[in-house]
Amino acid sequence: MSPSKPGPYAPPGTNPHTDFEPKDRELAGKMTDVSGGAHVHPKGDKTRHFVQPPSGKDYEKASGGGRINIVVGAQNRKVYFYSDTSTKPIAQMKLDDFMKGVPK
Repeated sequence: MSPSKPGPYAPPGTNPHTDFEPKDRELAGKMTDVSGGAHVHPKGDKTRHFVQPPSGKDYEKASGGGRINIVVGAQNRKVYFYSDTSTKPIAQMKLDDFMKGVPK
């Protein structure tokens, strides 16, 4: 896992993010590809609230073949692991614990 610099706001249902700029280019260059997908569910604000765990659409669009996918809940700071064969998260953990495995 390699942290990226924050990107622009995107309204739900759109995906203008095609490139992610890593915070640490040297670390990102040493990484290998992993099968599966990952994205963040936004924090929201006083008037907009977002589902933090994987949504129904996440399960529908999950990478197939039992690959593990990840969604991060920005508001509740939890990381959820799910697959196309599940209807609820396989596992979850605190974002801070997840990031402990990220080299600094």
